[in-house]
Amino acid sequence: MRKLVSIVAIYFAFVSFSVSAHDGVVHVPVDATGATKSAHTVISEIIKMKQIDASWAGIEPVSVETRENNEKTEWVVIINNNKAENAAEQTIYIFLTLGGDYLAANFTGK
Repeated sequence: MRKLVSIVAIYFAFVSFSVSAHDGVVHVPVDATGATKSAHTVISEIIKMKQIDASWAGIEPVSVETRENNEKTEWVVIINNNKAENAAEQTIYIFLTLGGDYLAANFTGK
């Protein structure tokens, strides 16, 4: 019985570590500066994909904050571009994990 409990404990310890390091890398949370850097990378990629205009490049965020979403905390980086022609698309919201990895981007903030 003692051996079984030890095996189960080791298994759950391994599973817990695997969940936080699912790709073999332990993700360390980034600060607001790191989130901003990740958001700029996302903007560059979206520009390359021709999903947004090049006028978005290099614009500093108006807000970098954490937000609860489905019981998970994530970064939300908000960038305004007054040069965007469509008024409904002058603000882009970039959602990132706490480690700075891209989750989503949209013009609604939802």
